[in-house]
Amino acid sequence: MSAEATNSLFEKILVSRAIVTAEELQEAKAYSSEERIPLSRALTALDVLSEDDATALLADACQVRSLKLEDVEIDRESIRHIPAAVAYRHKLIPVRRSGNKLVLAMADPADREAHAAVKAVTDFEIVVFVAKTDGIEHALHIHYGEPPEQYSAETNSRETDFMEGVSVVQDERFAHIGRSIPLNRSYTFETYVEDAGCQYPLNLARTVVSGRPEDRSCPLLLQGPHGCG
Repeated sequence: MSAEATNSLFEKILVSRAIVTAEELQEAKAYSSEERIPLSRALTALDVLSEDDATALLADACQVRSLKLEDVEIDRESIRHIPAAVAYRHKLIPVRRSGNKLVLAMADPADREAHAAVKAVTDFEIVVFVAKTDGIEHALHIHYGEPPEQYSAETNSRETDFMEGVSVVQDERFAHIGRSIPLNRSYTFETYVEDAGCQYPLNLARTVVSGRPEDRSCPLLLQGPHGCG
């Protein structure tokens, strides 16, 4: 389900249950669009709904169950299955693991990018619950510590700009690369699992991303068998 579809369902629930006025809804929709946040979060930011009420309604809209993290003991072993950068960026946290299933609490269960990022770093079947944003942020701080500095908003912005331009290669000698190799946007610096053996190519890639705009057509080709990092 897309974020737009979730907002639409959320709006229908609000209207059918007469929870907000037409003026409050329009103000929240405008704020949601301006800040690029879900409608549920816009309503809490504007103090139209409490976060508890918004979370319960969001669970209904997404057809998932809600979870109060303050009443749950998070399994520390499950934390290691999701990198801190993914958890912080998408406001989600592993709660427990049961067999091949990993239970996640998410602030926005309809976030497609979040689902793609999780799928890129784990093979577990994901079971999603919705939880309050402040509860998730508190749990992230406790279980992951401070957010990783290397994944700042500025870095993510540069990475996104770079990835959007990769398929347009100026040098005709390398033009076939963008056409023949489709990009998987789930594979980013944020979801990459680092170790000592891959620091050199990783640093090279980050150098290309953070370079000047006129240098972005300079190709960096890394080749190796699947799974070599």
